[in-house]
Amino acid sequence: MKTRHLQIFSAALCAPSITPFATAGIITVQNHSFEDIELSGPGGAANYAMRNIPAWVALEQSTTFKPGAVQYSAGVPEGVNVASAGYGVISQILSAPFNLGEQP
Repeated sequence: MKTRHLQIFSAALCAPSITPFATAGIITVQNHSFEDIELSGPGGAANYAMRNIPAWVALEQSTTFKPGAVQYSAGVPEGVNVASAGYGVISQILSAPFNLGEQP
């Protein structure tokens, strides 16, 4: 199982000297590149695993999908699989709070 760790930095003020300092935390994202399923054969529209995205909560029409050159002519950004939410939602409970807009 592949995991990715995001390093999160936050600044705080330390009273009474008002000296700023930074703290870092690590957030683990399980199956971040959707490679926990090995889809055999060439990529393409028929190569998917419906409602099967390991380590993710996958609802309705969510899939692990192995696209081909028609879907990603420049290649998949990382690995060979992607996740497709379709009309559904995919989510994962992270190991620590992570707010929208925070940068790793």
